[in-house]
Amino acid sequence: MADSPTSRTLAALRAAGWTADVVQRWIPGARIRKDYLGLFDIICFDDTFTMGIQCTTSAHHAAHAKKMHANPMLAKWHCGRTRGAELWSWHKVAGKWQQRVEAIEPLDDGVSLS
Repeated sequence: MADSPTSRTLAALRAAGWTADVVQRWIPGARIRKDYLGLFDIICFDDTFTMGIQCTTSAHHAAHAKKMHANPMLAKWHCGRTRGAELWSWHKVAGKWQQRVEAIEPLDDGVSLS
């Protein structure tokens, strides 16, 4: 099986000491994947903080950021001061995988301009 953005993200989070698991689910009848709250592929946590993470390739980074900002659940997720949201995208540089990590926060009105 090929390395996926989700598997690379899980490995990086676990190597950094986070407890992490996939929360995206496959819906066989519809043949689609559904993200937790329409936002996250992975949830991770440590002793004091919980993070929701969306994983993708670099080519889809902007589209995923726009989708996350447009989701009203993002503001509800951020109501908890011990929760955060990040978008991780992956690309190869000189044959090695590199990640771009962007913190995703709602604007005051809950709508993104991106």
